[in-house]
Amino acid sequence: MHRSSLEAKIVIHEGYRIARLTLHGEVGVGGFESSHFYGALQRLGRYDLIFAYLDSPGGAAFDAWIIYDYLKSGPASRYPSLVVVTGECVGVAILIALGFQQVLMRSDAYMRFEGISLTNAKAARRSTQLMAGLVARHARCDQKQVIRWIHEHYVFTAKQCLKYHLCNAII
Repeated sequence: MHRSSLEAKIVIHEGYRIARLTLHGEVGVGGFESSHFYGALQRLGRYDLIFAYLDSPGGAAFDAWIIYDYLKSGPASRYPSLVVVTGECVGVAILIALGFQQVLMRSDAYMRFEGISLTNAKAARRSTQLMAGLVARHARCDQKQVIRWIHEHYVFTAKQCLKYHLCNAII
């Protein structure tokens, strides 16, 4: 893991212990892995809120799904969570962003849709369909529309993400 790919610390604000994470770079080997994410939060001990910065070109689907699941149904789901997309959020990194309860984006940030790459083509198609279904629920649109975005590598600006409910606010 690169030194700057995942940083975690506790910040005290108005009596609240905030787990502040910086997720930068690829998801998976060579970047931040799901075990690094889980371990970082465990090492912080007690906290009242999870606050993260995310800037990622995507990466390993396995790690992204585990982080998403940890935020949605694992121990981290007991806490309010917020992520700020500070730059790019590509492919499976979108799963990580959508795992948080609130998604904010800087005005110059973007999400780019890409399919999931796996050595087994059938598993890659199925994983891409699962991701598209999750995005479609957030975007309040048809899964086929999201599949089209993925196949055509659509890039959504922060304003488009707000329009499609993929973020809650632009900062």
